[in-house]
Amino acid sequence: MDILLIGAGNMGFALLKRWTEFTQHRFSVVELTEALRDRARAHGAVVFAAYEDLPDNLRVDAVVLATKPQIAGDVARLYASFLKPGGFIVSIAAGVNVRTLQNYTGNAIAIVRCMPNTPVSTGLGVIACFLNDLVTPNQADSALLLLSSLGIVEIIADEALMDCFTAVAGSGPAYVFHFIEALAGAAEANGLSPDIALQVAKQTVLGAATIAAQSSTTPSELRMQVTSPNGTTAAGLAELMNTENGLSPLIHATVSAARKRSLEIDTELTKVISDQ
Repeated sequence: MDILLIGAGNMGFALLKRWTEFTQHRFSVVELTEALRDRARAHGAVVFAAYEDLPDNLRVDAVVLATKPQIAGDVARLYASFLKPGGFIVSIAAGVNVRTLQNYTGNAIAIVRCMPNTPVSTGLGVIACFLNDLVTPNQADSALLLLSSLGIVEIIADEALMDCFTAVAGSGPAYVFHFIEALAGAAEANGLSPDIALQVAKQTVLGAATIAAQSSTTPSELRMQVTSPNGTTAAGLAELMNTENGLSPLIHATVSAARKRSLEIDTELTKVISDQ
């Protein structure tokens, strides 16, 4: 496919890097910042500094919006004209719903709204997608083929679930990073050197996550398999699984707070964009 990527910042470049390394698609990139253009060019993309620099005859199968949410609507309207017949827009602009984009593009463009998380850069990401009513089966297949090189793709039927997904998978890597911090800190407090403590914490999380990912056994069963009665793991889990102030109620509160903020951002962005 021929793809036009608008924005090559952190997430936009993470997508581009993975796609250029593991797919045969052809990429054009519009990016204002020279250093980011150079980085995109080094990965095989044809780069442009602005809309005005694009060739008039450029036509692509997909336009990927990786811009700031506040300008996503204007960007969608501007670059939709470069779509081939049957082309579609992929938006990763956080908090910008499909209805808002449709208002800017005239309700005539197939739109795939996505929320990727940062591990897409390794091919181990999770991407939630919501398709508007104009996305055909062939377009859906093309979008899924493009996105599947980034990790697991989940199609959601209700766009409102994007806020839940954001709170779990979108913010989830940060939660895991903090757990690694906490585990390493505890190891250090109990005598390990900082370097060894951090390495042990990272490898423990990686190993456990790999087992969970490769196993058909539930996480609860895996936990019980490594917990001997009256052993060290059982003693630690007694604290971690405390029903009042253990990990589970803390994670529930964490996800609820993140989802609440996601809903607030959606509302704020919708107002900002509609006022423009």
